[in-house]
Amino acid sequence: MASARRRTKCIDSIKQLDGNVVTKQGEILKVIHDFLELKWHGNVVIESGWSSLENQRGHLALFAEILDNEVTKEEIWKVVCSLGRNKAPGRDGVIASFFKLFWDIVGEQVLRACGFIA
Repeated sequence: MASARRRTKCIDSIKQLDGNVVTKQGEILKVIHDFLELKWHGNVVIESGWSSLENQRGHLALFAEILDNEVTKEEIWKVVCSLGRNKAPGRDGVIASFFKLFWDIVGEQVLRACGFIA
């Protein structure tokens, strides 16, 4: 099933700008690369004059300051408490209820994993 699904997500052929169809993977990649390079090459992005951008610039310093602040134990606990009961925040499949119920046992390891030196 996985092999069949992989084949359906593959580009078997693509038409070049001149109308020729290519089928080899290397040629297909080159057609896509050339198209995107042509589309985006040389386009200058002008940041000034965008009213929405200008309005946001004032907030950037505040956000940068918030992001630079140290994370506290209370903030980490607050995030753990805000997780849904049966939500697994990581690949290991351990649900949030486990962290809440056994925080007194695993809390220090969680704090260390978050970069908080206890």
